[in-house]
Amino acid sequence: MVDLGLCNVGYNDEVRLLMVMDKILYLEDRVGIPVNEFVTMTMHMTIGLSPPRLELANTAGEVQAVIDDSRWIVHCPNPMCNGALYASRDLPFFCCVDCGSPENGGLWYKVVYPQDSTAIEIALLARPRVAKLKDGRLVGRGWDPGQTVDDLVQENRELGIGD
Repeated sequence: MVDLGLCNVGYNDEVRLLMVMDKILYLEDRVGIPVNEFVTMTMHMTIGLSPPRLELANTAGEVQAVIDDSRWIVHCPNPMCNGALYASRDLPFFCCVDCGSPENGGLWYKVVYPQDSTAIEIALLARPRVAKLKDGRLVGRGWDPGQTVDDLVQENRELGIGD
C-alpha cells in the first residue's frame, strides 16, 4: 500500500490493477500485521520499550476510537503526549507507541467503537474525500463521540450530499 493522504492505493494481486480503496481505514488496512506486533515493533524503535504481552491481565481502562480523515484512530489519553494510532478492527486494544501509556501503568487499553459504527462509516463515505467548507469550517470524513448518525446525515444534506 502507498499512502496518498486522503485515500490509499494498492495493487490487486489477482488482476494487477491499481485501485483506489474508498473506505474508512483500520490499522490492518495499513500495516498488515496485528496491533500487538505493530505496537511492540514501533514502540521498541521509538522509545526503546516494549508493551506487556497482549492478554486480559495486561489491560486496564478504555479509550474511544474516532474517525479522522477517513481513518479509525485512537488518541493517546496521556495529557503529556500528543500521540495517536490507527485503531485495530481485529484486536481492539491500544498502547501508545510514542509514550508507552505510563498514565495507564504501561498496560493496554480496550478500544471502544460506537455501536452504530457501520452506519457512521456509510454516512461519512457519502462525502467527498476532500473536506468541504460549511459555515466557516471544514467538514470532511470525521466523527467524534457525541455525533449521531442523524447529525452526520443532516450535515450531508446541508453540504448537498445525499437525499
